Amino acid sequence: MKYLKILTLAIAAALLMALSAGTASADEITSPPGKRAKELVYSLVAGTSGKVLNTSGGEILTCSKAKTTRPIVSQGAGMPIVTGPDEYDIESCTLSTKVLKAGGDEIEAPAESTTATVKATSESQMTVNTGLFGSCVYGVTAGTTVGSVNTSSGEFTASAVTEKLSGSAFACPDTTKWIANWIITVPDPFLFDNN
Repeated sequence: MKYLKILTLAIAAALLMALSAGTASADEITSPPGKRAKELVYSLVAGTSGKVLNTSGGEILTCSKAKTTRPIVSQGAGMPIVTGPDEYDIESCTLSTKVLKAGGDEIEAPAESTTATVKATSESQMTVNTGLFGSCVYGVTAGTTVGSVNTSSGEFTASAVTEKLSGSAFACPDTTKWIANWIITVPDPFLFDNN
């Protein structure tokens, strides 16, 4: 009977350890290895453009040069990676555009996965001056999925549905989609640990 109790306790302890190992993660971006990164810098993938599309898939805006810098405000065991409000440098756009409010993001990947989901942690807003229809203001709110990061390569695929906000001209579409293919250039090399 004594051995049965010990065996039962040993099995229970092993199960508890297995369950906790499967749910805990250490989402960290390190570079050099072992040193936590302090910021992420994204640039558009060479030869691609960032776009704002209307609900029919028609282009409203195309930008061929863009970069964003995001300070990492928290990361570590059992936590997602959270970045603070970012700074955007957008150039070579087909229409005049301006970031009104930069938001932060949360990056979280299931253990052993190479795809991390990116969600907004605060509101972002951008205005596009269409000329003919006036200015359109679009944005995402906290909790909106804005894309995904390949944790092996550092490629960020943005694909966010945005809503028309107050201050927009009447003729602006109610929703748009922001799409872009980014690459994380800082830190270099990009090392994501979610084990």
